[in-house]
Amino acid sequence: MRPDPGRLPRRSTDRVEDLVAWLLTGAALLVIVFAVLTGVTVHGREAERAELNSRSASQTRAVLLEDAHVVSGEFGSAPAQVRARWADRVGREHVGVIAAMRSQPAGAEVEVWIDAAGEITSCPGHSANAMIGGIVAAIGVLCAGATPLLATWFGVRGLTWRSNSRRWERDWARVEPHWRRTTL
Repeated sequence: MRPDPGRLPRRSTDRVEDLVAWLLTGAALLVIVFAVLTGVTVHGREAERAELNSRSASQTRAVLLEDAHVVSGEFGSAPAQVRARWADRVGREHVGVIAAMRSQPAGAEVEVWIDAAGEITSCPGHSANAMIGGIVAAIGVLCAGATPLLATWFGVRGLTWRSNSRRWERDWARVEPHWRRTTL
């Protein structure tokens, strides 16, 4: 088969690279779609959880029943776990262990978050946390999906380069003696 007059001849390795490039491009598009869907799903779930927590959690003041001694070290400080007393939304008194962020004497008041049952809970998340969670999830899927695609592309390129190099060496070994005689 003769190449068209205006086109360069195409090697079989060029056709292999083209096919792999098209397949990997299609796979990359699927990875992008999957990453977007994952990010949107994680964002929605985290936003829903933050909304639920913000509706059910409320802040109250707890009175420390013992001295809180926060230990500070080279790598920061660890909150002290101390017994405290607090009242829930309906005025029922609760006693339990809370995390004191700084050293304080018994009788000091600290802010704590409680759930609908009056038990200590964490501070409800912000809507920005849901956005960050969605972005991180999408980036994670992109990285996990792009890694094998890039590895495949570089692997195919390496194989075709080696094949082309061997072919060029063979062709040069065949042409070089004739070329040398005509140029000398």
